[in-house]
Amino acid sequence: MINKQKFRRYKLDSERDNKDDEPFTLRLTETDKLWFLPAKAYIKQPKKSTAMKQLAEIGAMIVLHDKKTAKILDILGNNLRRNERTGIPEMDFKVEEIQTNVTQEIEEK
Repeated sequence: MINKQKFRRYKLDSERDNKDDEPFTLRLTETDKLWFLPAKAYIKQPKKSTAMKQLAEIGAMIVLHDKKTAKILDILGNNLRRNERTGIPEMDFKVEEIQTNVTQEIEEK
């Protein structure tokens, strides 16, 4: 068995099966670590790269396949497209902070 070194290529580009299967570097900021480290512990995955892949898969499954989320993204995309077409710049919108626990507060009352 060959003792392979990390991050060293052992195949030529022409020998690679999947051209999309290339490594990429991801740096986590302190803000990223605030959600990533607890999420990594929650799914009980000690390896950072595997945890990131699994969390991305879970996120894609929930966000991209949820009909409500898809509708929201569709509305936002259409609004941006129409605003661009009519010449309304993005900076004309005042973004206000939205309460995140709106549904919880309604259920509690």
